Amino acid sequence: MYLPPLYLFSYVILSLFLRILWQYNPGKRLTDSKLRNIAPNSNQLTSSSVAGLIFKPSSCTKGTGAWILRYYDKVSKKRTKLTLGHYPKMGIASAEKEAKF
Repeated sequence: MYLPPLYLFSYVILSLFLRILWQYNPGKRLTDSKLRNIAPNSNQLTSSSVAGLIFKPSSCTKGTGAWILRYYDKVSKKRTKLTLGHYPKMGIASAEKEAKF
């Protein structure tokens, strides 16, 4: 089947856009009940509201974990992790507020 170049070009652009869209998987909204019931040694959770904010569950206690901020350090030119605090002492709102600074 012959397709004119204009249609072929638009088909390629559309297929690339859809492929990128399907690969994009933002983090889910973190809730207090989700964090209270998280099992030890489960996968880390990413925040959808703040870029680079990660919740890493504890290795031994249910419902506890650490707030970690991933950022790019321009001086060392490396990705760096910074621990902001521990849950439940530091809640979701205060962790997001600290990460935005």
